[in-house]
Amino acid sequence: MRVAKWRGFGAATMLLTTAVLPPAIVEPARAQTANDWKCTGTGNIPWDEQIAGCTDAVNSAKLGGTDLAAIFNSRGNAYKQKGDLDRALADYNKAIELNPKLSFAYNGRGLLNWDKGDFDQALADTSKAIELDPKDSRNYNGRGLVYEAKGDLDGALRDYDKAVELNPTDAEDYFNRGTILQLKGKLDWALADFNKAIELNPKDGGAYRKRGIVYDAKGDTKRAQADYDKADKLELQTLSGAK
Repeated sequence: MRVAKWRGFGAATMLLTTAVLPPAIVEPARAQTANDWKCTGTGNIPWDEQIAGCTDAVNSAKLGGTDLAAIFNSRGNAYKQKGDLDRALADYNKAIELNPKLSFAYNGRGLLNWDKGDFDQALADTSKAIELDPKDSRNYNGRGLVYEAKGDLDGALRDYDKAVELNPTDAEDYFNRGTILQLKGKLDWALADFNKAIELNPKDGGAYRKRGIVYDAKGDTKRAQADYDKADKLELQTLSGAK
């Protein structure tokens, strides 16, 4: 299974073999407040510590409005990482209630609904995130995952194209687009995207494995085996480091 920054739970877990989630989304403008409370919503602080820090921030009565909404969003990210989807959903809902223009909360809730297999609601949420912030590549990556889950490869490809256009340095966008191109039989284009994903993130075993599959399909078994071996090595290192 492909290792992603956000691991999926429930019905969507199987999709991680073909796609990778965008990183947990937080609002950069609120970074100082988040750090003060150890509530960043990203993997730089252990998730249990973040849940405690975010809860302290919520209970402090010192924050309101957009700041408090961002705290609920970050705690939602932490709960999601811990597999507590009900609490994560409640926090995303609260973040949106406090600030209905919080695009990254809609994207977070959309990806949670994607995890739960509620693809229609996931599509509504990720589309709303794009409406609110059409310049954030992560929103298009999120909706691309939903389109892929719904079997709409053309819709997924359009969104991954847009994600790459907005942020041409994100390896995950190339990985996801390469996967769609592979499924559509466009092997040369898929190969180019997996090459780029590996260039941007040479420690990603999943990208080597996907490139190996493309080489296999093109009849280049020697390169395919080399990529499979590299993927095995990197993924073993990842698993060992996680223990």
